[in-house]
Amino acid sequence: MDFYLLNRPQQPLSGSLCGRHWWWQGIACKLFGKPLVVGNILILLPLASLPDSGVNVKSWVWIWWFRQPPEQQAQLRRQLSQLT
Repeated sequence: MDFYLLNRPQQPLSGSLCGRHWWWQGIACKLFGKPLVVGNILILLPLASLPDSGVNVKSWVWIWWFRQPPEQQAQLRRQLSQLT
């Protein structure tokens, strides 16, 4: 599992190595759509909380590529490439 610190909101985001399971704001999530990659600038993750978490949340979480260390950029690319 890898952790990404987002700029806004300041919440940790983590994802499984396969890219299918995510945790954001302490809630287990899954993708409810295809992630959008905008060049080498931004990635948008469509996350929905899992039914067993008791919280119904759908959010678009964005990650700025240039604010992530190179090793995290590479890991995120691997996670997302496994989804397609």
